[in-house]
Formats: sequence, structure tokens, C-alpha cells
Amino acid sequence: MKYSHFIVSLLATTIASGTAYAQQAEAGDDTVSNEIVVTAQRREERLQDVPIAIAAFSGDRLAAMGATSVEDIASHIAGAQIFDARGAGQPSWVIRGVGLSDFNSNNTPTAAVHYDDVYLTSNVMGSVATFDIDQVEVLKGPQGGLYGRNTTGGAVTIASHKPSLSKLEGYVSAGYGQWNQWRAEGAVGGPLSSNIGVRLAGQVEQGGGWQDSLVTPFNDKHGAKDKWALRGQLLIEPTETFSLLFKVDVGADKSETTLARSMGTFDPATGDYCAAIAAGVQNDPGCISFANLTSAFVLTPGDPGLLPTAQDERGRRVLSNPINRLDNDWTGVSLRASVDLDSVTLTSISSWMKYRNRQFYDYDATALRLFEEQPGDARIESWSQELRLVSAARQPLTWMLGALYASDTIDERRDGRLDDNFIALGGVLPPPFVNTRTFAQKSHSWAVYAQAGYDLTSQLNLNGSLRYTSDTRRLVDYDHFFGPPATGFLLVANVNKQVELKSHWSGHFGLNWKPSDNALIYAKVTRGYKAGGFFGGFALSAGELDPYLEETVWSYEAGLKAKIAPNLTFNGAVYYYDYQNVQGFLTVHNTLINQTLTKLGNIGDARHIGTEAEINWKPVPGLTFEASAATIDAKITKSTAVASTHDGHAYTFQGLRRTNAPKFSYTMLARYETSLGELDSSVQLSWSWHSALVTRDSQGSAIDFGLLREDGYGLAQARIAIGKKQQGWEASLLIDNLFDKAYDLRVFNDDLGSSGRLPGRSRSWMLSASYRF
Repeated sequence: MKYSHFIVSLLATTIASGTAYAQQAEAGDDTVSNEIVVTAQRREERLQDVPIAIAAFSGDRLAAMGATSVEDIASHIAGAQIFDARGAGQPSWVIRGVGLSDFNSNNTPTAAVHYDDVYLTSNVMGSVATFDIDQVEVLKGPQGGLYGRNTTGGAVTIASHKPSLSKLEGYVSAGYGQWNQWRAEGAVGGPLSSNIGVRLAGQVEQGGGWQDSLVTPFNDKHGAKDKWALRGQLLIEPTETFSLLFKVDVGADKSETTLARSMGTFDPATGDYCAAIAAGVQNDPGCISFANLTSAFVLTPGDPGLLPTAQDERGRRVLSNPINRLDNDWTGVSLRASVDLDSVTLTSISSWMKYRNRQFYDYDATALRLFEEQPGDARIESWSQELRLVSAARQPLTWMLGALYASDTIDERRDGRLDDNFIALGGVLPPPFVNTRTFAQKSHSWAVYAQAGYDLTSQLNLNGSLRYTSDTRRLVDYDHFFGPPATGFLLVANVNKQVELKSHWSGHFGLNWKPSDNALIYAKVTRGYKAGGFFGGFALSAGELDPYLEETVWSYEAGLKAKIAPNLTFNGAVYYYDYQNVQGFLTVHNTLINQTLTKLGNIGDARHIGTEAEINWKPVPGLTFEASAATIDAKITKSTAVASTHDGHAYTFQGLRRTNAPKFSYTMLARYETSLGELDSSVQLSWSWHSALVTRDSQGSAIDFGLLREDGYGLAQARIAIGKKQQGWEASLLIDNLFDKAYDLRVFNDDLGSSGRLPGRSRSWMLSASYRF
């Protein structure tokens, strides 16, 4: 029996065994998801009363899931994935198949991340908020009214735990796991006086290296964490109606990132793409890598070097140079002031953050220096000011008004080394090669917005939002130096360009019907946009730096949220997206180096059709079952953009399926809590699966599919815990990738001949202990 079938059977048995006892569940046992309180609409509301498809996770639940970073929760949400082009450090949310798969720090994802109500301007900044979390909410669908720019896919909100004015509280947690990985975190806070409170929190992670590079004679134990972060908060409430919250974040992440597995793509006899790649087979032993083709010119003549078959299928032994790592640090400050004026609340949020992102990365995943980034260096500075006026939650009218100004600057330099890539560059210049790209990007945005809801009757609510946004980005002094250090030249010099938002309006219009206190049926139309910008990679001509325009979406969605029984809830939604000017990557043939290169642009119009369903069931006290499923049908419906396949054929995107939009995905979780004498114990088993992310009907040719194919996979996780809730302590064992599944996080091509696969981590375990007070 396949492991996936075993998991499904086990969870089905769990359901069946609980059915006979379902009637024994206490009528007043309100433990299912309808009692969760969320702030998706900038006010506290029950999850089941909010007309948005939301996945909400409390800090306690994140701990029970073993989630040490916000992106860990994506595997527990059907219809959501994390795209990380380099294996760590740059996660982008892809929700309902909507996502811009770009690792450059100057481009923002399509699902905005808000940390304590502050927008994080780049996807590299997510590491600042992964500990002492109060709640994470993942909002599905365009959120152009309240959250504004770059929310065509959705929004992710992260709320840290705030200081208490009533009691001393906190926690400590420590864990040790496989490959000598360990982590510790904790927080302590409480009142300094009747109206002043503080909270200090910190996190550290070390070790866990699980990969060995065959390039070196020793075990590299690559992939080790090296990260720390601190957060301090000061809360002042001089009166019952006025409060100030001052927060400081500092930290650094110098972790090693995943080493890619080199992929064989060429025929050793002809030097052309091998037949296996044309047939969509990526692990054929008869195919060799680009490094094997070029080694005769840079190493011992006739010696092909190590072949891709020398690697381990699970990625524990690879051919990549062990250079992949981060060198990030950050400092952030925010001030939140709130005044309760009885009928309305005025809130001001001021923030400033400075973030440095440096990354070393081996694109070709071989012993040769065919393309290595050493390093990429982006210095980001952002600040914002928001004012918000919110009415009291009094019927029949609720409303909100707001205004926001934000500015950010990115100064970036990327140094690429191509010393051994003389053949790939067509013999243009003798080695060694240096590739240096520098630029600055300056962005300014301001917006005004409003949201209102009105009860037409006791059961019908009419609601809407409207936002006007001005968004401008400037590319400043783009330079690209190319060639040997002494004799190279500026290939692109002093390029300056600007792009301004043209689709200024976004928002929604909706109707909610509550036939009972336990059911909500909603329908809404939403308009959202993602701002335009500039390609942040290596451009070989000024034309490649022409700005891409904003993408816009009209979303039509209907949903149901229902508490079917005291111990059972069901949520479901159907949606249709109509996209214009979808942002994505084009492949174009460059005659200078005779290679197919990738650039960012607008690829056409698209439509997404999807369905979602989730249940939360507690058949008997102590037993919880959760499941969710999603379907997506996403295609490019209209396109005039012409691209080139890797084997040199022109094609258009029209009719192609969108990548990173799995046709089907689902998650399951079963949790049982019981007492063992005086101790509390729990057993939890979860399973997540999604279908292929890159399919044949999403690519322009069979060769492109063979180079980029990404199959679906499922992963299991198990957690066993024992402790005493009343005394606040717990010990647990967490096992990730329970069945040691071999899978790939991403498959890529570096545009210069090399292809690789970023492997997911093998099975691992972590023993942890925590104490809350």
C-alpha cells in the first residue's frame, strides 16, 4: 500500500470510529473554528462572520504544528504554496495559483505580508516576525480595498504578542533535533506600573546541516541554521481611551541555504538535449550536465568530471559548490497610537525598517564556476505612515476611513562569477568573467480608502470598500559590467526609467446573508492590482529594463460559512478571476551570447476558476479532525507576447496553463488529546498533497517541460506531546517528512546551460520542551 493511501485510510478510520460517539459531544463544547476571532477587516470579528476565505492560526496552534517560520503553515492550507527560488530566505506566497515567481528583492509578491499592520515591501523581509506570534491570518483572494497594493492573490497578516498590563506572563521553549539542530525562543512581559507594560522576546536557531557536497573531500554538513532575532515592546496607556505601543525589531540570519542537485540534460554524444528530457524524464542516467560538456576545456582534457548520477536522489549528496548562504540583518522601529473617541477609534501607525539582504548562490550546481552569485547584496530602507478612523461596532452601520503614505529605497549590487563558462558565452571573451549589476530603485505610494457595511435587515448586510492609490517607481543608474576584471566593459550603463500606476482604483462590493447565527452566505465582486516595476536581474540591453505594467484582476466569489452542529463547521467558496496584463517571465533569445535568457514582463490576460472546501469536526471530546481541499483551473486566455523555447522555437502564452497553480490540493489533520493519569497528552498526524506545479500544457515545448517539470507530492508530519496544561509545561517529539519522501521544492534553468533541482529536506525529528507562565 502506498504511504499516501495509508494516511488517507488512517484518517478515514479516525472519522468512522468517531461517528458512533458523535452524539455524545457536549452541546456547549464550542471548540471548533467558528469561535476564532480575527482582525482581517481591521476590527475584531468571529472568523465565521467575515465574508473572506481565511485560514487563521494562533500562536499555540503554530507551536502544535511545529511551525518555526510563517511559511511553514502553507502546507496546512489547500490552494496555497510557497515559492522560494533559492531554497530559503526569499519565500513568496502563491495563493489560488496567483504569484510572481521572482527572487529579486526589488519585486514584490502578489500576496502582501503585513507585520503588525505594517506592509513588508520585499519578500526577503519575512524573517523578522517568526516568533512569539499571537496570530497569523492568510486571506485568500484580492484584498484591494483595505490592504491595497500587491494583493491580487491575497494577504498574510502577522500579529505579534502584545505586552500585558495585568500580569507577568511569558514562555521559554527549546528543542534539539536531527543533524545537531537546536533552537530556543522565549518571551517575558508584564506591567511596570498600572499603565505601563513591556514584553521582550527572542529566538535563536543553530545547526541542522543535512547536505554533503561531493566537490569537497569531507562531509560539509551544509544547510545549517544560524539565525537570531529580538523584539522589544513598550505599551503605555495613560488613560482608558489612549494607548501607545512602541516596538523595536533587530536580528540577523546567516544560515546556509539548500544546495541544488545538478540535472543531466544533454546527450554526451551530440551535445544536444537528450531524448529523455524531450520525453519529460529528468533523472535519466544517460544524460549529462552542462558542466560535463565544458569540463574538457577547463579541467583535465577528456575528463568529464562527476556525473549527475553520483548524487543522492533525496539531495543529501550533491555536486554543487557548498557556497549557498545568507548574510542578512535588520532593524525596525514602529509606533502605534490609538485614541478611543467613544463612537470612533483613531489609530496612527508609523514604521521604519532597514534590511540588508546578502546571498551567495551556486546557480549551476556543479564544481565549476559556471554561474555563481558572490554575493547578491540588497539594502532596503522603508518607512510608512498610516491613519485609520474606525467606527464602533454598532448596528446597522459600520465604517472605516484611512490614509497611507509609504516610501522605500533599494540599493542593490549583484556580483556573478562565470570563470569557467567560456563555452556558454560563445567565446566572446577569454575567462575569467565577472558579472556585476548595480542599481537603485525608489518607490513612493500614497492611498486613501474607505470601507462600510450596512444592515438592510437583521439578516442582510450590504458592504463595500474603495481605495485610490498613487504608486510610482523609479529605476536609477542601472549598470551592468561584463567580462574579465581588467578588460571588461559596461554592457548597460546609466539606465534610468520610471513607471507609474495607471489603474488607481481598487475595492469590492458585497452582499452577506445570515439565515441564522450559525450560517453566512456571501457574494462579492472585487477589483485588485499589483504594481508594475522593473526586472531586477542581469540585463544585456537597455530594452530589457523597460518597465512592466501593473496587473489587474476582477474577482467574482461566493462562499458559505456554516456551523452545521455544535461540533462541526463547514466553509466553502467558488471563485472566478479575470486578469489583465498578468506579470510573468518571458524567455527571449539573445544574439550576443547565443543563449535563451529570461526577463520579467506582462505575458497576457488570464482566468482562474476555483473551488475550496474545509471542515473542522470534533466528534468526541479530545478528538479533532480538520480537512481542506481546493481545485484551480488557471490559463492564459489572451496573449500577444512572443517568447522562445530553450530549443529555439517561438511561441505565445495563449492557451497555456499557469504554473504554480496545482489542479488539486488537499490537507488533512487528526489530533487526539487525552489524560494519562495526571498528565495531558496529545497525538497529531497531518498530511498535505498537491498536484503538479509545472505541467506539459504550461510550457511552450517538450524540451521546456523536461527542463522545468515539477511533479506533485505529499508530505506527512507527526507530533506526540505530553505535559501538564495547568502547570504550563509540555514536552514533544515532532517528525517532519515522516515517510522520508524524495521531492523537489523547485526545478530551474539558469539560462546559461545548467539545470538543477532544489531538494526538500529528508525526514527529520525534533525533541522540544516548553514552559508557559
